[in-house]
Amino acid sequence: RQWQQAEQKINQFYKNYPESPTELDKIEKYEVDQFSKIIREAIYGEERTYRAIQNTRSVELCQEYLYTYPNGKYRSEVQNILRTQNDENAWQIAKNERSTSSYWNYLENFPNGIYVTTARETIRRWDKVAYEKAISEGTQETLKYYLNNYPRGEYRNIVRNKLNEKEEYEMYMSAKNIQDYEAFINKFPRGKYASE
Repeated sequence: RQWQQAEQKINQFYKNYPESPTELDKIEKYEVDQFSKIIREAIYGEERTYRAIQNTRSVELCQEYLYTYPNGKYRSEVQNILRTQNDENAWQIAKNERSTSSYWNYLENFPNGIYVTTARETIRRWDKVAYEKAISEGTQETLKYYLNNYPRGEYRNIVRNKLNEKEEYEMYMSAKNIQDYEAFINKFPRGKYASE
């Protein structure tokens, strides 16, 4: 990029002063100096960029390095740093959101990530707490909360059965007339109270 910018400046100068031989000598010297500068930048710039990456762990710097030096001597190290830093950033987002969906999102994006074990243990712990609360309170709201917030929960079948029992019981208990009983039979044809 720097070489292109220098070349554009030189071409602009040629357009402005096409007849100036002393200036042409200066331009040739400038071209040589710019070329040397670009070579030095290519050698020392890569070193400086890599040191900056080691110090900052910046995703942007890693991406810039890989773009600028696609065959650079630190390519594999920078790719590892980039992978690790992306993992760290994703984990921080999951931790800040503090939801099972954010932890599942982390696990899907980083199946071999640094925090996979912690994410799974946290999901398992939250799942159990939510399940125990849903069962102990036993309301439709807490049972539905569990089903809505733990789509991969370990206790989904138990909670779904408990919710069905609860809905059936409450519908049966609130039935007052023939239409209510018909609605009950339509919804729970093989239900616990269907024969009654």
